[in-house]
Amino acid sequence: MWDFAKARVKNYVKQPFYSLYERRLEEKVMSLERPKHVGVILDGNRRYARVNKFSKLIDGHKKGADKLEEFMEWCFELDIPIITIWAFSIDNFHRSEEEV
Repeated sequence: MWDFAKARVKNYVKQPFYSLYERRLEEKVMSLERPKHVGVILDGNRRYARVNKFSKLIDGHKKGADKLEEFMEWCFELDIPIITIWAFSIDNFHRSEEEV
């Protein structure tokens, strides 16, 4: 219970500072010339799942997919028209059917 209470207090204290940080970061980014094309290589979802002791490796892939969606939303907000995503290599065919 105390861990939950400490986490709530920490988030409550941290939130105003994080909001200020986000606002300043957004102002800075919007003042710069933005790229017309970004590329992303998806890597490390299985490693992430193992390090965080997920019961299934697929959960690491789901977490990675959520982050990719968030990244793509940022690109949309920043008016970046082209995103290239490298998500699968030939080596991936050697993985389990569930992962592929």
